[in-house]
Amino acid sequence: MIIQLKKVENEDATEVGTLAKLKFKLIDMIAQPFQLILTHQTIEKLFSDADILQEKSQKPESEEGQVELFKQVTEKLQAVQFDPETTSQLREYFELLTLDANNLRSLSQLSEQKSILVISPSLSYERSNKEQRIFFANNNFYQFIETIKSILASIFTPQAIKERKEQNITSWNVALLAYKLPELQTCIEVTRNKEESVIKTYVGFPDIRKEVQKDTFKVSGLIPQITHRTIVQQKEVCIFNMEQNQVISKAYYQQSSPTQNVTDQDVLEAVRLTNKISKLHEQEILSTLFIKSKQGSLLLLDVNPYQEQKAQEEEKKESSIEEKRTIVQTIAQLVQALERDIILDSPRGQIDQKITTLHLLLDELDQLD
Repeated sequence: MIIQLKKVENEDATEVGTLAKLKFKLIDMIAQPFQLILTHQTIEKLFSDADILQEKSQKPESEEGQVELFKQVTEKLQAVQFDPETTSQLREYFELLTLDANNLRSLSQLSEQKSILVISPSLSYERSNKEQRIFFANNNFYQFIETIKSILASIFTPQAIKERKEQNITSWNVALLAYKLPELQTCIEVTRNKEESVIKTYVGFPDIRKEVQKDTFKVSGLIPQITHRTIVQQKEVCIFNMEQNQVISKAYYQQSSPTQNVTDQDVLEAVRLTNKISKLHEQEILSTLFIKSKQGSLLLLDVNPYQEQKAQEEEKKESSIEEKRTIVQTIAQLVQALERDIILDSPRGQIDQKITTLHLLLDELDQLD
């Protein structure tokens, strides 16, 4: 079944996924492209056709087992032939996207495509930033099908399995959310935490491989203000290669290519919109991806709410690592001091005091493990 984003209000997250439900809440607040959801019901039929329903519940412990599961799922998806009913539904889904008149024109100056589609898995649980969140397909129906298979396979990668184990996910569903990529000039990535927002901007397609040099801004304060900026020379740009059906990077020459046209106002607006999403979703830590088109408007492409508990665990882990580093440095300095005391035949009491301190530090280090 195909559902327009604006009609998912009464749909359960198990049918359309958390990303679609969140984006629906933002329809009247933030400009977004026309979007369609291929629901869990249809995806489950694809899983059934590919004979991989049982694999959904598998959580191999070893990395070798996880890699083997991913290979099995990929091979089954590559070999599957969708039945006529499912194929017809997928073609309808594809044509509604590529023929949609509500979108702006497609990217033209950085690559010579007519229609580029963005497809995201919309799961019944939240994914981390470590997993690929957006995929691209060109205006060829066969490549569109192959991209869908790649997305479904990505949900069985070792990283995806690890995410579900960490969140104790035993039952989950997946839908697909897709839209046509509007003509874009600049991408604006916002990562919001409790104290400040970090904004990265660059020309071209969304940098899913993290290869492109980006300008960086930091914004903080109750009344958001730019507190830091680093402007770099962008040497690569991401484009979509039609023949390979994937995003690639190539050399970027600013003299003959579009340049960034992001203003301070655009940066602050992206932060303001991200803060609105944060308040709506009751989540302090999240990331967003906007594009600024040649027409000057900001459109929301992706939003990723972090698990608050997971964010706290990460902060605790980083704090523990820093504490360990400090203790190890102190131990090293203490050992050097002991060596000097022994060489200089220092008083026994002075040496014993350092040995006692050393034992205390080693016990503290052991407790942190």
